[in-house]
Amino acid sequence: MSKQVEGQVEQIESKTLSGSIERRAGCRVIIEAEATPAAVEKAYKDAIKAINKQVSLPGFRKGKAPSEVIVERFEKYVDSQWRDNVIQNAFSDALKAADVMPLNRDAVEKPVVERCSREEGAKLRFELETQPVLPSIDPATLTFEEITPEPVEDEAVESMVHDMLVYHADFEDIEGRVVAAGDYVEVDIFELTEVHEGDEEGEAGDNEKQVATDKRFEINEKKMALWMHKLLVGKNVGDSVEGMSEVDADATDEQKESFVAHKFKITIKTLKKILLPELDDAFAKKVGANTVEDVRVNVRGRLEAEASMHAQDKMKNQALDALATAYDFDLPASLLEAERQERIKGRIRQLKEKGKSDEDIKAQESAIETEVAEETNKALRIYFLTRKIASDENISVTEEDIHHELLKQVWGLPLDQKTLQALTQDSGVTSRLAANILNDKVKAFLVDNRKS
Repeated sequence: MSKQVEGQVEQIESKTLSGSIERRAGCRVIIEAEATPAAVEKAYKDAIKAINKQVSLPGFRKGKAPSEVIVERFEKYVDSQWRDNVIQNAFSDALKAADVMPLNRDAVEKPVVERCSREEGAKLRFELETQPVLPSIDPATLTFEEITPEPVEDEAVESMVHDMLVYHADFEDIEGRVVAAGDYVEVDIFELTEVHEGDEEGEAGDNEKQVATDKRFEINEKKMALWMHKLLVGKNVGDSVEGMSEVDADATDEQKESFVAHKFKITIKTLKKILLPELDDAFAKKVGANTVEDVRVNVRGRLEAEASMHAQDKMKNQALDALATAYDFDLPASLLEAERQERIKGRIRQLKEKGKSDEDIKAQESAIETEVAEETNKALRIYFLTRKIASDENISVTEEDIHHELLKQVWGLPLDQKTLQALTQDSGVTSRLAANILNDKVKAFLVDNRKS
């Protein structure tokens, strides 16, 4: 769908008014409205009634004084209330006739009243920023690639079976030698941040923040970050080593781009040898299967389900890209600019965390602004389009959905019942979960109803 034509004027009409709406870029509109004499007269009578209910006059019950007396005694207040009524009624009726909604309370400028007469009616001018005019959406027109789940290799199955054995293994201490490949260590990990003279944190040096306690790692290049592997091999129990985190060589381009190096201190607390249980039918029964072969079958099924989910997630993201490409429409300028500025601040903050100088950041300024402008426009269009689809297709989020998602996200974390209960009652947490769930449901709808 193409964007709204700049300066396009449409006529509007209702029982109480007639006029026009001029649409401008950035979802701004100017509404010229003429309220009928009957509508203005009604607003006048309603004003008298409103003032009548607010005042007390000797000899009359509250709200029961004759209209002429109210006008005579409180003409200034009646006129003020009358003009307010005319503006409010005309604005509300004009919005309905034009089928637009203000973006928010701050989006409406002060109305201009060119005429307000009981005999001739009223002429008013409203200028505001509106919610975007959204197109009708047909998922069947969206085209994107069908993604087949990656096949599960035997090596992956055996690796997961091995992890199950490790989970149920026993460990014994190793004494008299340094850390070597194949060992297991338990460590405390601290993130180190540099403190300068005069900082609130204290004296100059490194400020420590503990991020892990008694964390167990297998000394294996495939099971841990390579930079950590290099730091620990050859060290003794009780040693503390420091180093900078590094992005893995096999990380995706996106991961490499967003990676921020941090300084860590790692203290080696124990060095252990693993004592794996036998992979036999007795172990199989311990993990809910009957035979070793059943264990492998179950593991393969889990891995295939994960592969299928991964492929589905890729298709869902493709669906959003296709949606944003297929439907272009005008966005509220103030919302677009506010979001753009927030994203630019985020990009600059990331660059500073990576150690980039002000000169480096300035050199990238133009590229950042171009990229952010494109991604902001796309993100906001996706936001409005997915909400429209949810409304049109009656896609909603239940309390059960939110509870299930929360449990899934905190699974494995050491949370007590009180903390979990507090999370379920945190409106910020539940709102974010609800938004993510709704977004995922809409993506699934698009995938299921795409062009075949």
